[in-house]
Amino acid sequence: MLENPSMQAFQKEINKGGYEIVAIGFTILLTKKVLEMAEWLKQNHPSIEIVLGGYGTAIFKESFETSEKLKNLVNHICYGEGLGFMNSIISIKWNVENHNSLKQSLIPAKNSFFRTHIVIFKQIVLIGGLGCVYGCSFCSTSSQFNKQYIPLFTGKQLFDSLLGQCKKYPKIKSAIIYDEDFLSNRQQVLSFIELYKASELQKQAFLLTIFASVSSVLNYSIQELIECGIGTIFIGVESLSNEVLLEEGLVKRKGEIESIFRQLHANGINTLGSLIIGWDSQTYELAKADSERFVLMNPTFYQVVPLHIVPGTRLWEKMKQEGRISTHYKVELDGITNFNFETKSFLHHEASKLVFSTYSKLVTEGGPWPFRLFENLISGYSNLKDSQNPVFSNRAAICKSIVYPLCLLAFTSRIFFNGASFRKRWTRSMKQFYLSFPYLFALSILLSPFIFIVLSGIYLFGNLFYLLNPKGDQPDFTRKEYDGGK
Repeated sequence: MLENPSMQAFQKEINKGGYEIVAIGFTILLTKKVLEMAEWLKQNHPSIEIVLGGYGTAIFKESFETSEKLKNLVNHICYGEGLGFMNSIISIKWNVENHNSLKQSLIPAKNSFFRTHIVIFKQIVLIGGLGCVYGCSFCSTSSQFNKQYIPLFTGKQLFDSLLGQCKKYPKIKSAIIYDEDFLSNRQQVLSFIELYKASELQKQAFLLTIFASVSSVLNYSIQELIECGIGTIFIGVESLSNEVLLEEGLVKRKGEIESIFRQLHANGINTLGSLIIGWDSQTYELAKADSERFVLMNPTFYQVVPLHIVPGTRLWEKMKQEGRISTHYKVELDGITNFNFETKSFLHHEASKLVFSTYSKLVTEGGPWPFRLFENLISGYSNLKDSQNPVFSNRAAICKSIVYPLCLLAFTSRIFFNGASFRKRWTRSMKQFYLSFPYLFALSILLSPFIFIVLSGIYLFGNLFYLLNPKGDQPDFTRKEYDGGK
């Protein structure tokens, strides 16, 4: 497997010989690169069969110049689940039947410091299931899998995969589970929880990042979320206007999301909130109100994006029927930072300006992510440490263990950031920090000048690296060989 290869690395690998099939998973953003790879393969290795899969296959739902050219170069296109598709190809080509159970051994994800290759932490990567049943009009996942959910594991199988990866990478203390709504199947999650509670992971500083909807989060108590080992939840906020939620049919957003965020943060569970600007039913005033409320929610991590339409989705079909898809749209130049359709209620530049101003306020008023993470952890520790419930006291101990490596970054962040809301929250968190860890607080004061110098150097180096590196801050190419799933 080649992860993020340059053309030079890709060509070198293929030229080694021995390949009869090359399967390429891609997104729409990589269309141009995949076209170049396919053209080179057909020119230099015409006997190799090319298989395309992944979310990028949405480009074949429409007749674009680039998609037609690419379609004519490849042998097979997989629009949905890939395991059965590839097994079928292998069976036909080599008469080899594969009935082995699915195993996962994915490369751990690296999370690096600002625009550098300085790794802060790694995460084990698992995929729990494919697809989504909610059918939101803009959702490429629902479209890709025809509004169906394909579970890859039972709760026990998923836990066994997690435990196996933890033994393989014993130094990694975090995992991310890709599943559009991990919490939707309560019975499966409860099965996972029972196994997690009985394992050694529950007593380690090991935390999960999951994806969930507001409606599914409401089906669990804080204790159950903690028992599941959840440390961060990615939640699609989409909009904070009831009018927009109703008009756009965003059923997964039912529930009072602001109180959910407050409750999660108070118990040391972090959030990754996603806000979308540009809905048809969203006036500029509603969008601005969404932005202001989202900033006040203080998500630990966040993304704010213009509404973007993808071929094959219900929203694309609607825009197509109304003649609102941009006449300048080229699939090979697609990107989520720009509108690719004509907005209804306000101008493109107004929406784009609001997106960037929201980011600016999130940073100014919320501070950097190490502080927001520290803030939630110190809050969780303070609220849970005296609990008689062993589940809560154990999570308090985990919060404490993560506070240690974060405290210097969080303390020093006050030198770099000066937003009014940030100053108040920094002071409040540092009071909690002082009361809980007075010696560590004193150490932070002593070391903060040194940390300031180090962070300033990393910031300057990161910007320089980003400007001079042709790939910017994209991850390095990785090559991995698989030996029959062992």
